[in-house]
Amino acid sequence: MLLWVVIAWLVVVGGTTAWVGARGYTTYRRARVASGELQVQVGRLEAGGLATLAASTARLQEQMVVLEGTMQQLSRALAGLRVLLAAWSGATGPARWLIRLARR
Repeated sequence: MLLWVVIAWLVVVGGTTAWVGARGYTTYRRARVASGELQVQVGRLEAGGLATLAASTARLQEQMVVLEGTMQQLSRALAGLRVLLAAWSGATGPARWLIRLARR
């Protein structure tokens, strides 16, 4: 009886170990293939994409300088508009008061 239990245990453990080993080997092969493909893609990026990254970064920095200058001009224009609106409100205030007075 004990012999049959030991044999059953060996079959179960041995079968499970063989199945896990086969799955592990399959995973290893897939990982090796994926790693090779990834290395090829990284090589392409280093050759093409990363070489243009420096130029793109420089162009972006130039555009940021232009944008900052434009934002400063816009800020000055808005300040001038605020002055104009304040002057307009000051000039039309008495006229509005007279219109309200005339409507009563």
